[in-house]
Amino acid sequence: MKRKGKEKSTVRKDYFAVSGILAYVFILIFRIPLIYMIGEKGVSYFSVANELFLFISCIFSYGLSEAVAVLIRYRIKREQLKSADKVLQGAVIFGVVSGLILSMIFGIFGHLFVEEVMQMPLAGLAVSLMAPAFLFHMLTGVFKGYFQGNGTRMPAIHSQILWVVFMIAGGLTGAGVLYKYGQKVSALLQNQDYASAYGAMGAAIGILTASVLCFLHMLLLYLLYRSSIKKQGVRDNQKNQDSNFHITHMLIGTAIPYSVFALLFQAIPFVDIFLLNRFWVKEADTVTLWGNYYGKYMVIIGIAGALITLICVEPTRRIIFLADREEYRNAKEKIGILIHQAAVITIPTAVFTAVLAENILDLLFQGNNETTASWIMAGSVIIVLFVFSAMFSGMLVRFRRMKYVIAYGALAMILHIVTVVMLLNNTNLGVMAVIIGNIVFYLITTIAGFILISRSFQYSQEWLKCFALTIGTAAVAGLIVMLLNRVFTPILGSEVTIAVCLPVGIICYIILLVVIRGVNERELENMSGGGIVIKIARLLRFM
Repeated sequence: MKRKGKEKSTVRKDYFAVSGILAYVFILIFRIPLIYMIGEKGVSYFSVANELFLFISCIFSYGLSEAVAVLIRYRIKREQLKSADKVLQGAVIFGVVSGLILSMIFGIFGHLFVEEVMQMPLAGLAVSLMAPAFLFHMLTGVFKGYFQGNGTRMPAIHSQILWVVFMIAGGLTGAGVLYKYGQKVSALLQNQDYASAYGAMGAAIGILTASVLCFLHMLLLYLLYRSSIKKQGVRDNQKNQDSNFHITHMLIGTAIPYSVFALLFQAIPFVDIFLLNRFWVKEADTVTLWGNYYGKYMVIIGIAGALITLICVEPTRRIIFLADREEYRNAKEKIGILIHQAAVITIPTAVFTAVLAENILDLLFQGNNETTASWIMAGSVIIVLFVFSAMFSGMLVRFRRMKYVIAYGALAMILHIVTVVMLLNNTNLGVMAVIIGNIVFYLITTIAGFILISRSFQYSQEWLKCFALTIGTAAVAGLIVMLLNRVFTPILGSEVTIAVCLPVGIICYIILLVVIRGVNERELENMSGGGIVIKIARLLRFM
């Protein structure tokens, strides 16, 4: 009975991870219509507000949410219900006080912050409007942690879905309305940038709207759930209640590692905006370049990486489940299959994304995309590294190895910053320096994560079959796609060429991989989508 319950709990956490990844994908998709509405500069101004919001959320909201979950779960298991209620009260007080302080600071001094620190003065409109969201998001995190501590993540899953809906609806509506108003201001001041700044301010309405409504959703669920908790209060087994000071101390102490972990792996874009504006001495329009990076490059690379990570969620869940049951031999075998599966999917995805970069950009965006295409060609390797980094780091955190993840994440962040600063100061690479810095970060986290996982399970990697053959096969398929692309693009256009070249490239890749025995039938049976590949291979009599 215990094993069944454990497996069921793992599935619930799996749904939470899936909803989180899908929410991330839709927020990236949100930037596509946004860039049409407010332009590259508008997206650049909005990115400052959005990334500042995520940066502060990593420090306060995420860590506080996880701390509440840990402390309440501990007390609920021991039927210390009054003490659990006291943890919630302490967390709410901490969230209200810190949220109000942050909201007031950035509401009043937001313009000064973006002008002096981020060196993007017109982003102040979006930051100041977004500032109250800190308070509501902080409290939403507290209630998420409360429900998680009580054994359910469904409210958090619902909240993620609602966040996306409110964010997109509020952001696009606000951007459309305020951009039109900004055009009038621009005409009056004879500065077109104000239209983009007001458009970004409108997009920031999505952040504020989502924060407020998701908080109200959580509060309503809590009020409904609270009545059943009160009935259980008579069973409280704790004689000596924790003091408020002790609870606050435990909340902060428990939250710190989670906050640092989130900060290291989620705050890279915020750090990159700061570094680019601070250290790149240039004549180019940094605002427009960053808007292209944030609104185009990050969308394509991010969606590709996130969708592949989504495919790897279920196999990762199985490995964690087997390790929890101490079935290390089976877990070790599954790790080999998962790594091979990730390589088989990510490597050709990176190759095809690089080869068809300009076609994809022309399909999704207007204007001259030549520079952004060169960024995607250079940065497509991040798709591979991002998936492996997320996969290894996620497993290590679940195996209670967070301190190691934080250690190599901190090292990677330091080297990322050093690399970007050196390149910005000594070259004219600009945004490309940021991309190289990101490659350094994910390369280090991938290597360190792989080493720790290998040592934990005494796993030995088969490099030739898993990576060498896969890279060679993907390179040949990529070359075929590139030649077809050069032939058909002038005739059929970018959009039709993608529809022709991509399926041909995928089919060629699968056939070559099966022919050279880069993957066998048993491995395919354990891979997501492997059944389709087996049917194709048998149809063509390659298997």
